[in-house]
Amino acid sequence: MKNMKTVKTITITLALLTVITSIMMTLQSCQETKDTYELVKVGIYDTRIIALVYYRSEEHSNYISQLKKEREEAMEAGDDELVELINKKGPGMQDLAHKQGFSTLPIPNLLEKIKDSIPVIAERFELDVIMNKWEIIYQKDKVEFIDISMEMISFFNPSEETMKLVDQMSEVDPVPLSEIFREDVETWCPEY
Repeated sequence: MKNMKTVKTITITLALLTVITSIMMTLQSCQETKDTYELVKVGIYDTRIIALVYYRSEEHSNYISQLKKEREEAMEAGDDELVELINKKGPGMQDLAHKQGFSTLPIPNLLEKIKDSIPVIAERFELDVIMNKWEIIYQKDKVEFIDISMEMISFFNPSEETMKLVDQMSEVDPVPLSEIFREDVETWCPEY
């Protein structure tokens, strides 16, 4: 009976040692992986620059011309409802352009226009992620940020004059969203 207890004790001890050894090896492996993980490459872009270039582009100019033509045709046809809709669209687009161009309002409407080119840019720069530079609130050491704003605006064929404005804008901080939406913020939260 005493031999059975000894065998049982030895078996349990060996099992525990195996489990502990396995845990230690796993922890060591995790530490080695943590120490050797690769640098994460993140492409960042300045929303303001992309907005500035797009809203000054030939593509946008053509869109505005088409909108004006549609308005004129609607007026001639007596389609007051369409005229009113187009009349509201213009100021709304201008407001959006200002908020995207001078602050940090996201630009999904503009990214949509170059969505097929984004994977090409990511591959060219070997990027793991692409994101709006104004959304970064924390980073670790093993993250490399690569500004791809210039690459992204190239698809809108900016003029030399526009590029001078881009250079100037790059040196100026964006207007805080709370300032851009000051009226709305004061309505929603007067103590802000």
